[in-house]
Amino acid sequence: MSTNLRGNPSAATDIGKITPDLINPQLLLDIVKMIDPVISQKLPQKRSGFSYTIFVLFACCMQILRLSPRHTSEIFQEKCSRAQISFQSYSVTKFSNGKQRRFFPDQPALSRCLQTLSKLDLVEEFWNSVLLAHLLILKSLKIIGSDLKLIADYTDTPCKKNKDDPYCFGKKEGKTVHRTLSFSVISGDIHQMIANFKIKKRQDKLPLFHNVHEMLISNCFSIKYAMLDRGFYRKRILKFFQQKHITVIMPGRKCAQTKQKIMNYLNGIGKRYCKGVIKGKYVKKKGFLPIKFDLLLVAKRRFNLKEIIQDFNQKKISEQVASSRIFPLIVMFCSKSGIKTLHGNENYIRDLYRQRWLIEIAFREMNRFGIAQKVQDRNSRLNTMGVRCFLYNIWQTQRFLIKKSDPSAANLELNEFLGMCSNHRYPLYLSSMN
Repeated sequence: MSTNLRGNPSAATDIGKITPDLINPQLLLDIVKMIDPVISQKLPQKRSGFSYTIFVLFACCMQILRLSPRHTSEIFQEKCSRAQISFQSYSVTKFSNGKQRRFFPDQPALSRCLQTLSKLDLVEEFWNSVLLAHLLILKSLKIIGSDLKLIADYTDTPCKKNKDDPYCFGKKEGKTVHRTLSFSVISGDIHQMIANFKIKKRQDKLPLFHNVHEMLISNCFSIKYAMLDRGFYRKRILKFFQQKHITVIMPGRKCAQTKQKIMNYLNGIGKRYCKGVIKGKYVKKKGFLPIKFDLLLVAKRRFNLKEIIQDFNQKKISEQVASSRIFPLIVMFCSKSGIKTLHGNENYIRDLYRQRWLIEIAFREMNRFGIAQKVQDRNSRLNTMGVRCFLYNIWQTQRFLIKKSDPSAANLELNEFLGMCSNHRYPLYLSSMN
């Protein structure tokens, strides 16, 4: 059952706390309930108590209100009690010890749920199922299409130094972090986070790319492009995308050869294009199988390649400054559709790769959701990451739907998304289903 707590809050001027009386959880629950079948298939069956779906709702409300689990649960317990609306089925309202059955989960129930998932090592699978289910809802409503662009990137969260923690990475600055490998997709004008994986020291990342690819392909999606960071410049990862016929776009290596190519181009010796080869796996009687790619020199954001060359020739900028405004893009053509040559597609390829920054922006915006992350437990942090990704996906979908219905409308900003939850957050999902 769902509850309808009416309210019409005004837009928040900053990312501040939202008055609980003005939160409308029914609209969020309508979305959450649609993902329940997908979650139920992948998680251990609950014989009694609250469903996993309600814990998704609980975690989301915690982030929206920016309150602790205890305060969030008691606020909604009081509201649901007054309305006599419960989120679990029962036959006994009052127990023999005099305690009243709860209408909404409490903090211990939320902790037990997370502990169960952690013990079974299902926190990743739980939230990745939530994100996948939301993506499938968007596809069923024809808000997104089947052709996707895939983005992969790492995000780090500061943690206490612990040599015995396999998830604790040291950085050059002397800091230690927990590292998460995140995947997102772009369909048309919508960017959606689809999976997060906690990374161990010396962990092989290739199986995670396999998992994400299989997840999308098995649900009738196709991947045309993969936009990667320089950190994924690995033979096995590039070979994987080559075998799956997915065109890869990523920055070239920072090495002496790349630097020389840029210098040659500035001085009119070399061309903007060139070919590159990575020595691949050794095969008997065939030698090392090459991984071939194209290299394209493009201007960094806010700069123009012709203007850089012109300013350099006129000695307005030094060779060092000019080279710092140019970076190489590796393009490995593998897809049977989409771009197949560099010539004539230079600007398109550059703009295509710039879309990779959407995941960087997503990390920045998600850090503004919810209460400060103080817990050090790895699974608890992954749980928080999943909640924030889910809320981010809903926010981005609403931005798209509002613009689609009224192109002249202002963008739905994060503070408005949090502050005007009744007006702007979910109604367009409901209208899309009708």
